[in-house]
Amino acid sequence: MVVPPTALNQLRADLRFRRQQIVIAQKDQGIASHPLLGPLLAAARCVGLYLPVGGEPDPWPLLRAYSGHTALPSMSADHAHMVFRRWSEGDRLVKSPWGGRQPPPNTQDVIPDLIFVPILGFDEALNRIGQGGGHYDRYLAAHPSACRIGLAWSGQCVESIVARSWDIPMDGILTETAFHIKDLTRCQRP
Repeated sequence: MVVPPTALNQLRADLRFRRQQIVIAQKDQGIASHPLLGPLLAAARCVGLYLPVGGEPDPWPLLRAYSGHTALPSMSADHAHMVFRRWSEGDRLVKSPWGGRQPPPNTQDVIPDLIFVPILGFDEALNRIGQGGGHYDRYLAAHPSACRIGLAWSGQCVESIVARSWDIPMDGILTETAFHIKDLTRCQRP
């Protein structure tokens, strides 16, 4: 089934509105921790995070006991290329080409083995809808061994998402109420 771009753009707009309503209703409710996160974090040498915008869940509270390296996404000036750069809470950030904040260009590039991915919408098959730029899909396709955990509010779950050939599904999606898991065996490190 082919989804016309106008329908996908309308779905994104509807999901942004839904997410904002959830955030207003949830107020200070955060993403729930889950017992399976402990082993995933313990095995990770580097965790890829994001700085939340527009009502996205904040991944930082999940890392209180994590002692490894963390990294944030960084975009190239042409918006086509995303990398992760080493970053710790309190480190300097610069304006990114898309208007957000990211580590400075002279910061070390790293490849996280566990990546928390922001999600606009998801279904029970762990397909996701992002903001529409394809940055995470391209990055995850180029780094298939990375464990992919999406973060979303439970109200962002939709009945079905038509995944396109380039859409990368999540290994798990964590919300404030549940950890939806497909198969975390990919995420186990020797």
